[in-house]
Amino acid sequence: MKFKNILCPTDFSDSARYALQVAEEMAGQFHARLHLLHVIFDVNVYSGAASAMTWYPSMYVDLERIAQDEFKKLRASITKTKDVSEKIARGIESEQILNYARNLSCDLIVMGTHGRTGIERLILGSTTEQVVRHASCPVLTVRLPAD
Repeated sequence: MKFKNILCPTDFSDSARYALQVAEEMAGQFHARLHLLHVIFDVNVYSGAASAMTWYPSMYVDLERIAQDEFKKLRASITKTKDVSEKIARGIESEQILNYARNLSCDLIVMGTHGRTGIERLILGSTTEQVVRHASCPVLTVRLPAD
């Protein structure tokens, strides 16, 4: 199997950073393009009422600025491949990841998992689980080492 486009969604958590290390290694090994994606959850997807809030637009400007700063840090840590793109999207995380992977004809998605269980998983759901279930390409899930 040859990978040309590898998508690595990130929420900038430790598990996502570890998944990026794996994705970067694979991108370097296969000479693939590495696509980084950060999705900012957009409450407007669920409720039109949020657009009436005065803080709403400035909140997203701040979140996008923070994401851009985090991308700069990630870029500085990537040494095994130079063919890297980054995107910030807004919406429901799993939907945006699936759409992005489909639109770019990604061959592989590499993403971290937080390993939530019990009530936390029931309430918060799992973005990774949704991506694994609905992706049109293979998904490699990566969990932080126990140490």
